[in-house]
Amino acid sequence: MECPDYINLSGNAIRLLNEMAFQFKGGNNGDLCPAWTLMKERGFSSKTTLGKALKDLLAAEMVILTRQGHFIKNKASLYALTWASIDECQSKRLDESPTITPFRNFSVERQQGWPRKLDQPVQKQY
Repeated sequence: MECPDYINLSGNAIRLLNEMAFQFKGGNNGDLCPAWTLMKERGFSSKTTLGKALKDLLAAEMVILTRQGHFIKNKASLYALTWASIDECQSKRLDESPTITPFRNFSVERQQGWPRKLDQPVQKQY
């Protein structure tokens, strides 16, 4: 919570990050789904607010897209928390491979000095 990327998040982005962390049960990082149908039940009031919060989390590299959703194929986009390794989610066919180490290591980032320079997020073309 000392990370400037976290501190600079909007309230809605922090709320969504908490909801995604709540979905993480150990062994399912990469299979986190902030879909509107789920998040409206958790108190989000609009798709626009949810979309902006998710965009903020991606830009701050607090979450990573592990599977691009497809409306026609009825497949939701899936995400992983960047402070935990991506798990093997066999039936989900993730676009990202499982990892041994997390994408981010906040203790190392802190030792190297805050803030780190964020690049613009890369949008995958499918």
